[in-house]
Order: sequence, then structure tokens, then C-alpha cells
Amino acid sequence: MGSFRIFIAFGFLLLTACQSYYIKQQKYNYYFEKGNYTEAEKRYLSLEKPKGHNELLYFMNMGAIKHLEGQYQQSNQFFEKAYFYSQDYHKNVTADFASVFVGSSLNKYLGNPLEVLLINYYKALNYVLLNQNGEAMVECRRAFQALQYLDDKYVNNNKYQRDPYIYNAIGLIFEAGGEYNTALVCLKRAVDIYKKDNVQHFGIGVPEQLKYDVIRLAKKSGDFSAADQYLVDFGKDYDTKPVPPNMKEAVVFWHNGLAPVKTESNVMFTINNNGGGNLIFMNDDIGLQIPVYFPINSSNSSALNSLTFIRMALPKYRERKLVYTRGEVFIDSTHKSTLVLGQDFNAVDYKILKDQFAATLSQALIRVTMRQIAVMATSQKNDLLSTGLAIASFVVEKADTRNWQSLPHSAYYTRVLIPEGQKTIQLRLYGDDPQPKLVDVKVDSLSKDRINFINVVTPDFSRY
Repeated sequence: MGSFRIFIAFGFLLLTACQSYYIKQQKYNYYFEKGNYTEAEKRYLSLEKPKGHNELLYFMNMGAIKHLEGQYQQSNQFFEKAYFYSQDYHKNVTADFASVFVGSSLNKYLGNPLEVLLINYYKALNYVLLNQNGEAMVECRRAFQALQYLDDKYVNNNKYQRDPYIYNAIGLIFEAGGEYNTALVCLKRAVDIYKKDNVQHFGIGVPEQLKYDVIRLAKKSGDFSAADQYLVDFGKDYDTKPVPPNMKEAVVFWHNGLAPVKTESNVMFTINNNGGGNLIFMNDDIGLQIPVYFPINSSNSSALNSLTFIRMALPKYRERKLVYTRGEVFIDSTHKSTLVLGQDFNAVDYKILKDQFAATLSQALIRVTMRQIAVMATSQKNDLLSTGLAIASFVVEKADTRNWQSLPHSAYYTRVLIPEGQKTIQLRLYGDDPQPKLVDVKVDSLSKDRINFINVVTPDFSRY
């Protein structure tokens, strides 16, 4: 009876251990995906606490929820905590050592490079939506420093190390704050990265709106040689006339869809033992042969020589497919502006996971192999203990399926002029449905004395 209870307990542990982070947050995700952010917040607070190894995710998710509820000040309080957490907490030897045995899912979550960059992006966006441009520019400077740090961190140009959309967005905010030279630096960098990195990795070239903005700002800053060169590069003359006095100027951001969900896949490796602790891990399906050396001693030699195969869990993404793939902003029945794709965050997440594959795979190989050696070595002395270790090893072998899943799939934007006195503008969003989704946005409170910012969010997705 005792043994039966033990196996029932192990079975329960197995079921809970195999659940992804998304599944564990299912009640929250259901309401968040429906756009019911108030109920989503209640569910999330019942599931997650601001402590433990998911502390950063708590701050980022709560910041996102408050942003979507229009509580921008409270949102920034959470994002400020997320920012300092991401800056202050560094991996230590103990955390890395523990992950060798139990997996990185039990380590402190530190966010991927995109997620860390978007903390300051959201803070800056919150501040401009509160009409606090000074505070917004502080966040833009933080974002600028984070972008430079990321660029300096990686010398491999094939990795995700620069984000043109973030440069573009903070450039627009710097312009709104009157820092035209800094804004121009950001827009120039955005153009360069779109032309080099983004086209190569994500198929997104320089947005039409950015072409207009960088030429206009170059002229405004007195950099006429840059403006002339961009006119040549883009092969088109862009109208850069000043805003008419009877018009309000606004930048419209559209956060479309939701970020991918991280799950796991199980990968089997056969082991070719060449003797002397030299092992070759092979998987023909993904075409990998990985040589690994394990030092041999009297306690592990027999177990090491008995290894023939291992199973490991690796993270993978599932895309939440977009419902809407393009959009337009209608000022009235005849005047409209196309929302241009600034960044595909979904594709960036996939790229980062690919960039990290070698390190993730190496850690998993060492982790699983060391556990298997421990199980086999124990079996020579105690069968019951060995069985328990084998079951425990199977239960704890899981991929780290955490990610910031409340982020948008993609970000679009455009710049519009709105006649003074107009009450609303309308977004028309298009997908497979022949009828577009209509989103009315109030604009009567916008100022004609500054650049205004509008953010529209549609978390809709069609399928995984």
C-alpha cells in the first residue's frame, strides 16, 4: 500500500511538472486573451506573487495589465520594479550550478533581450500617454543605453543584438520632447538596422513612415546632407511640410495580437562511447553530433560506460496566429493613413530562442547525463533508491517554458494630422474576414501644441 501511494504521488508530480508556464496560468490567459483585463488581473494575482523565481515576470505582467487598463501611473510602478530587477539581479554560481541538476525553470527568470528592452519602451509610452514628456525621455535614455549594451554584448552579427523599432519609437518621443538631434540619431540608427539586420532576419525593411520622419527631422536639425542622401537612397521625394496651424499631430501605435507561447519538446539522443570519457551524442532527426568529455573516476566509470541514450526537454515556441494582418487610420471618409509594420516581436522571440539553442542544448546534455550517471551508479548499491532517483530524474527533466506572454505579436505605427475640433478617428483592421474590425478612438482631448501619442491594442489571435 505504501509503494502504491508513492507511485501515485510520483504520478501527480509528473503531471504537474509537465505543465508549461502557459498552462499553469490558463485562468489568467483566458481572460487576458479576451481583452477582459480587470478579470485577468484578479486571476493573475491569485496565481502569482511578487517573490520567488518568477518575480520579474510578475512585475512585467502586472505592468502590462495596468497599461492595458489605462492605469499608466500604476503600470510604471510595476515596470520600474521590473527595470531595477533586470539591472540588479545577476546570475550567480549557485543558480547556474543548480540548473545543471534540476533545470533552468527553477532559476530566477531574467527575461530575454527583447523583453528587457520593452520594459523601458512601455514606461516611455506610459509617460507620453500621461503627457509627461520629461519623464518619458528619461526612459528613452535608459532604452538607448540598453540598446547600446546589447549591441556591445554580441560581436556576432547573426544574433539579435539591435532593435530598429525601439530606436524608432524613442526617436519619436525625443522629437516630441524637443530633443531633435538625439531624435535624429535614433532614427538614423533605426534606418541602418532596418536595412541591414531586420531585412535579413525578419523580412522587414525601412517603414515608409520612418523614411518620411528621418528626412523631415534631418532638415529640421539642419543636417541637409543626410536629408539629401536619404532622398537618393529611398528614391522618392517625401513631403516634409510643417504641420498646419489648424491641425493636431499624433503618432498612432497599434499593438496587434499576442506573443508566442513557450512549450517544450522531448529530444532523444543516442550515445556513442569512444572510451576514456569521450561521448558523442547523436540525433539523426535534427542532424546533430555533439562530442562531450566527462572525467572518469572509480565512482562513475561503470555508469558512464553503460549510457546508451538519454531524453532531454528543450523549449520551443507556438505562434498565436494573427487575426488582423494590416490596418488603416481613417481621419474621415477620404483621408486615411496606413499603419506600417515596425517590428514582428513574434519573429524576434523565435530568433532569440534560436540564438540561444547551442547554450541551452549544452546545459541540457550535461544536466541529463549527470543525472543518468547518478541513477546508474546508485543502482549498483540500492535498487529502490535507484528507482526513486530515476522517477525523480524523469519528473524534473523539463524545459524552461517561461516568457512574457502578455506582449503583442507585432507593433505597427503611423503619423496622422487631425483637424482641430474633431472628436474621433477610426482604425480599420483587416484579416480573413471580409468585414474589417472598426476601432473608434477619441481625440478631442489631444493638444495642438505638441506631438500626441495614441496606443491601440488588439490581443485577438486565431489559433496556435
